[in-house]
Amino acid sequence: MLKDCGLQNLPFASFTQNLTWVATSLIAGALIAWAQMICFDGELKVAEPKTLRYRILHVAAVLVRRGRRLILRLDETGRGLKHSGGPS
Repeated sequence: MLKDCGLQNLPFASFTQNLTWVATSLIAGALIAWAQMICFDGELKVAEPKTLRYRILHVAAVLVRRGRRLILRLDETGRGLKHSGGPS
């Protein structure tokens, strides 16, 4: 699972930068694990990070300013919430 969160290779030459990269990857893995335990059920509860990225995080959205408010408008077709032939 952690390889899918960025630990497949270390992108920097500096030890300190790679240490930061590893820490960030571990935090990402922990957030994915907690989200699966708390927010999802069924197929998504045991899905790999690659599948979660495709089906949950790749939802088209636009940030709109209305007066003094920022509104996030999500794609109404639900493309990111349904399986549409991507990775599984």
